[in-house]
Amino acid sequence: MQKYSIDTSAILDAWVRHYPHDTFPSFWDRFKTLAKSREGIATELIEHELRKKDDGCYKWFKENSLTDFFVELTNSVQNAVSDILTNPNYQRLVEDRKGIYGADPFVIALAKVEDLIVVTGERATNNLAKPKIPDICNDMGIDCINQHIRLNAKGRMEILSAIPVLHIGILAPACVKELNRQSTDERKQTKSLLHC
Repeated sequence: MQKYSIDTSAILDAWVRHYPHDTFPSFWDRFKTLAKSREGIATELIEHELRKKDDGCYKWFKENSLTDFFVELTNSVQNAVSDILTNPNYQRLVEDRKGIYGADPFVIALAKVEDLIVVTGERATNNLAKPKIPDICNDMGIDCINQHIRLNAKGRMEILSAIPVLHIGILAPACVKELNRQSTDERKQTKSLLHC
């Protein structure tokens, strides 16, 4: 079974843009399964980043007892971060944060140490002078996906096309299932949110 190192941007993209909790609760029920099975994990720094955002996402993790989703930084991960940041190009991943300590190198290091696929909402710049997570993963030979994710009924991650499906009026399969589950009034509200 493939496992994933999940970045803050992937979680927040789902929470805010693609699968808002109040509109798609079944997606988040499936996410619980993913987190509890530890098929998807995140470093404890992701927990800190989510806590800083005041959008209800971190509260949802706490309310659903998903704190084990966030793994402690092991010596191996910390050593991998040190190795990553010895490359001057990779240092640029954290240089422009103006004192903010980012989790990005730790997401990559966790994937490297545990042989995981990185899941991020970031898109590659294809320029190591201004790198994002996908750029460094690509350069290091670490699998990285930044496509929309979907969780099947068993809470297993599936990858959708890189095309932003919700923005062009085509509903992702998880959205269609959620619409079918909803009442007529909920469906109208959801469709108006998705502009379809």
